[in-house]
Amino acid sequence: MKTIINNKEVEIDNNIRYIDLIEKYQKDYSYNIVAVKENNVFVDIYSKVKENANIVFFDYSNKEANKIYVNGLIFMTIYSIVSLYGEDTFINVRHSIDKGLFLTVNKKIDVIKIKEKMLEVVESNLAITRHSVNRLEAIKYFEKNRLKEKVELLKYSTNTYITLYKLGNMYDFYFSNLPYSTKVIDKFDLSQEGKNGFVLTFPTSFEPNIIPSYHPRKGLFNLFEEHYRIMSMFGINTVVDLNKIVLKYGINDLIRIEETLQSDRLLNIANQIYLNKINIKIILLSGPSSSGKTTTSIKLCNYLRSFGIKTLKLSMDDYFLSKEETPLDEDGNKDYDNIKAVNLELFDKQVQELLEGKEVMTPIFNFKNGKGELINKLKLTKNTILVIEGIHALNPNILQNIDRVNKFKIYISPTTDLNIDNHNRIPTTDNRLLRRMIRDARTRGNTAEDTLKSWNLVRRGEERFIFPYQDEADALLNTALIYELGVLHVYALPLLYSVDINSIYYDEAKRLINLLKNILPIPSDEIPRDSIIREFIGGSCYEVQ
Repeated sequence: MKTIINNKEVEIDNNIRYIDLIEKYQKDYSYNIVAVKENNVFVDIYSKVKENANIVFFDYSNKEANKIYVNGLIFMTIYSIVSLYGEDTFINVRHSIDKGLFLTVNKKIDVIKIKEKMLEVVESNLAITRHSVNRLEAIKYFEKNRLKEKVELLKYSTNTYITLYKLGNMYDFYFSNLPYSTKVIDKFDLSQEGKNGFVLTFPTSFEPNIIPSYHPRKGLFNLFEEHYRIMSMFGINTVVDLNKIVLKYGINDLIRIEETLQSDRLLNIANQIYLNKINIKIILLSGPSSSGKTTTSIKLCNYLRSFGIKTLKLSMDDYFLSKEETPLDEDGNKDYDNIKAVNLELFDKQVQELLEGKEVMTPIFNFKNGKGELINKLKLTKNTILVIEGIHALNPNILQNIDRVNKFKIYISPTTDLNIDNHNRIPTTDNRLLRRMIRDARTRGNTAEDTLKSWNLVRRGEERFIFPYQDEADALLNTALIYELGVLHVYALPLLYSVDINSIYYDEAKRLINLLKNILPIPSDEIPRDSIIREFIGGSCYEVQ
């Protein structure tokens, strides 16, 4: 029969399966093939190829396929640990950290033995198979294995049948497809972290040719631990616990307490600055996309004013080079995230002049004509701190002519430790993606597909120009709110449902829909107008009307 494979029409045998084709096409790929799309939708590799299907194979250098690789790796890790330490072993996939994942185990572990076992499983070439099972039967299986989080989660499902994956004698469910065999998830490493924790590292879609070395980031790790501690204080470990609070009409109290804690964290940073006000001349604030930089910088300025410190804001985005001078990325697109897209010479010169008390005509970048216009007259008065916001604000290559002691650097990011269950985490990047999708639809008229299309470029820029400089920060701020995914559910679901089934982003939209379906919607009525989440859903008191 005829079909299309990687944009070429070919003749193949009837009843052939995708797995039978992989060996033939693997030679055309630099990395292991882990997934296949049929007519833009990921399919079971063990299923039969359909006539006239449009087939594309993906190795783990592809962004979506990399998620499949990672989830398969998580499943294999859990399988290996249970094989070593017994069925009563509880493994919790906590959060991302330094291009890896932090996992904890309820027993004393030996990461060397775990890695050896995982390599043995890889060598055994065990199949990872997909099964559609009755939801009630799945609940019985997870009850028998004392996985109460999964039992509680499945009680919220309205589906008669659910998809489980099987590895050896173990079943589990994940919110993405999984690789077809353990042999293709052979690139990974493990590093001990704490008494009963470890970090699992693996190739990323940005650097598929290497397994990143784990470098402990104490500050960022502590942000996650603080968030985990606060959630535990409310009795929240997974979204099931959050759902229970919604059902018991306790969400408004949670919103008020969380907003208070969020404000207190920022107030503590403002107090740090106040106590060192003699030295600090500049505050530099940075973070990845949709971290809430605008709201954070405004609220910080207000807190400092309450301490008697005046502030003056400056955005590095206003120092973009003209459109014609903007560097290109490897694909020939304008690379606005590149630090070379910023007129650093003008930026450094004008910041120095402001600190010297001179009046300066700073630029405001006109995004319509792609040029900066020198129309903003600024002057620093006595006892005024300059607050600079931008993705390159923590880069040590900017403002090198100003002493480090005169700078206070802040890194912000929504570092959530709230997960679906103990094996299915909610990536921080998904949290930010949903925030951005909602904001861009509201303020720019963008579709969900527009946001999904640009997201990989955004993430690539963050990997190159933001994340490497996290350790430069004097203070870190977690801008995640425990309740926010329930609020994002309300705004994001309609946008995601608009992605057409023929779109190449359909599977990614479907993955996010399936994730959000596990979280009960939370109304935004009680969210204060100065909340960070208002920057995305609208109604912020800081928004220009």
